[in-house]
Parts: sequence; C-alpha cells; structure tokens
Amino acid sequence: MCNIQAAIFDVDGTLFDYRDRKIHDSTVEAIHRLKKQGTTIIIASGRSYPLLGVECLTKIPADYYVTANGHSIQDACARELFAYRFSIEQTERVVELTKKYGNGLLLKYGDYSYLYSSPDEMFQVFNNIGLSRDLFITCATMDHHYHELPLGFTIRGSDEIKTELAAIAHDYRVELFHDVTECDVYSPRLNKMTALRKLAAMLDLDPQRCIAFGDSRNDIEIIQWAGLGVAMGNSCQDLKDVADAICACSWEDGIARTITGLLAQQAG
Repeated sequence: MCNIQAAIFDVDGTLFDYRDRKIHDSTVEAIHRLKKQGTTIIIASGRSYPLLGVECLTKIPADYYVTANGHSIQDACARELFAYRFSIEQTERVVELTKKYGNGLLLKYGDYSYLYSSPDEMFQVFNNIGLSRDLFITCATMDHHYHELPLGFTIRGSDEIKTELAAIAHDYRVELFHDVTECDVYSPRLNKMTALRKLAAMLDLDPQRCIAFGDSRNDIEIIQWAGLGVAMGNSCQDLKDVADAICACSWEDGIARTITGLLAQQAG
C-alpha cells in the first residue's frame, strides 16, 4: 500500500498492551512517522473520550476519535462532531435493572464518567488500565441522566441484567469484556464502522488508501472496510479470518513493525 490516506487504530489489545499495561514507545514513534507522511490518524475505540486516558490522548497524534463504539466522534481538540445518546426511557430501564439486580453501573459521557452504583468497584474496572479517579464523578443519587443523556453504559456483576438487556435487541447491544462479569452496553444501531463512515464522508477518505488495526469482534467492520485491514497477533480468530494481514502481537511491536515495513515500501 502506498500513499496511506488514513490509519485507524483500536485501543485495547491493539495500541494498549494488556500485558505491560502501556502503549509501547515503538508504536508511538511509528505512528508519528506516519503522521509526518501526511496520514490522518484516527482512534476507534469502545472507550468514551475521557476513558481513553492521558497516555493515549497525549502520546498518539490523533486527528480524530471515534469513541464509545461509534456513539461519538471528536476532533483533535475534543470538539464533538457527532453524538448519539440513549433516550431517557432507555436509560431509566438500565438504571432500574441495576438497582433490581445489584449491579455496578457507570454512565459514559464526552467529558466525564459517572459512577452510579458500587463506585469503588466500578472504578477498579478502569483503574486496571491506568486511568485516574479524577475522570470519574460519583453520583449516589443516580440522577445525572436527567440533566444529560449518556452515550453508553458499563455494567459489572451478575448475568441477569445482561440477559435481560440483550433480549431487548432493538434498544441494546451487550458487549462482554475479557472479564465476562463486566460489559459495555451500546445501541445496536451503531458501531465503530457507522461512525467511521460518517467521518470518511466528512474527510473524503478512500477506503482503499486506508489501513486499520484491531484485535476484537467490534473491529471486524473497520478491518473489512479498510484497503489493508490488519489483525493483531493477539486478535480473536473471527477477526483474523477477515483480515488482509496478521501482524505480531501488541507486546511484540506488531504495529511498529507493520508501519515500518509499509513506509519502507513507499520509500523504495
């Protein structure tokens, strides 16, 4: 691939290495080299913008962010270009079910995350990926959604709520974490690809001149869309099956080695 117009990166398991709990310097340096070549850098993550964390927001020279699994798009200055929020009725249903089953609940927004129930337990879900408590607001009254509707939810605890929400398939999509006691809840109408299509139209991107890196099932659509879709070596098999290429694992400099090879081809 030559003249890479845009490069799209998932975060967890792709940019962010779970083993070392960091973004490797080699990955950062390689992306900066791409940026100097004029490539647009796009982050596409299930995390909301504040949950991307200081390391991702300061080290990766992103031009745009597709966040909350397609519920939101921000530019490099964190200006919101697009947002899809749950309705008050949909949000109330999630809140009432967490009360019913005793689950931990976090509501995702574009600037902060609100800890509704089991705040210490819910914070630990994200503390494991190095996020500061300053990014979270405890809301024991569980009523902030009356002032601002959320982009998504993170739930921790028993399976009953996951089963009940998944059964309402027209309103909710439940995505399990590596720890299956934890999950994100988003709209079934959106994913990373629906937002990326909006952004691609804004920027007049040619998919055949784009490269995408991912590791999970929620990356399948962007890997298929890009002219060069790359699955990390630590990816799930479903993603590897649809990828154009498989690089080394996130802890083995897979992104850096792939970008270095592509830039060498361009130079040659």
